[in-house]
Amino acid sequence: MAYGRPDYNAYEMVIRRVNLTIPSGTVSGSPASTTLDLDKGELRRIDVGFPPGCVGLVNVRVKEGTTDILPTTSGEWLGWNDIMMSFPVQYGVTADATTFTIEGYNDDDAYDHVVTLHLIEYVAR
Repeated sequence: MAYGRPDYNAYEMVIRRVNLTIPSGTVSGSPASTTLDLDKGELRRIDVGFPPGCVGLVNVRVKEGTTDILPTTSGEWLGWNDIMMSFPVQYGVTADATTFTIEGYNDDDAYDHVVTLHLIEYVAR
């Protein structure tokens, strides 16, 4: 699929929601993680929601294998407080059941936090 306005007759938008619970004291060298399989198509947007109380202590990233999807710079993480951010991406998913990994760490020594992600993909009908 070419980047731009999708042919809505040929493609279907699929939204997948993931909640990642990140225990207090989880370090970046051994992050909490979960996986999500996407169908063949194009990943077009990732929404990342940080609840109140994270205050920059909670950080996440999205990978496919060794490829950094969000943020795109290797070794970087996203971390905020009380916000849902949307990121446009253009990433071709070339095979069904391609596994994406969502990782997170938590420098908060008192509280676990749950970060919510939405991965929006266009797949062929």
